[in-house]
Amino acid sequence: MTRLLLLLFIGMFPMTLFAQLERKLENENQPVELIFHAPRHINLLTVEPLSKKSMHFAIMHTFGTLDGGIENLFGLDNGANIQFSFEFALSEKLSLAASRSSRDKVYNVFGRYHIFQQTQNGNLPFSLSVAGGGGVNTSSYDFLPESAPNFGERMSYFGQVMLARKFSPKIAVQVTPMMAYFTDPRPVYQIEGTENFYLALGFSGKYKVT
Repeated sequence: MTRLLLLLFIGMFPMTLFAQLERKLENENQPVELIFHAPRHINLLTVEPLSKKSMHFAIMHTFGTLDGGIENLFGLDNGANIQFSFEFALSEKLSLAASRSSRDKVYNVFGRYHIFQQTQNGNLPFSLSVAGGGGVNTSSYDFLPESAPNFGERMSYFGQVMLARKFSPKIAVQVTPMMAYFTDPRPVYQIEGTENFYLALGFSGKYKVT
């Protein structure tokens, strides 16, 4: 009889009891997951780290410009520049990579380091990562009337900073300041005929539809 009365009493106040069963994160300072779904977003590196001892293989390509019109199928008829890239994570923060591009037969090596990640409690409002590396142009340069460049003139270097924030389960945005330097003195790599140094700012965004 006592047990029956106790069960009836509990049944009268279900909301009061369940309100006390609040769900809380064991670690409220843990990183936000999946700001992006891969270490690359289109052709930009992202703040998304690889798991330790995991590898990411990417095939990327770009075509011609849209102003070719329907005759060139808005750039698709132009030859694609294709890059194969392998990235391996030495730790949760550091990864090393190597890639090869079809244009100018460029081989690159680079590293990516994740300084800190956005946290779920908002103590860190965004994620910050950096990347940098160098490459060598192995094209034959048979088409040039002058002599081919030496090894030092074939080198190029790049660096970039990735700042990203996940605003909601659906929306994430990244801003990527970057630089590139080409040692080749030929005008094809120069800005206004005098510079080989490039600065750029990349924007990347994700919207989760479903």
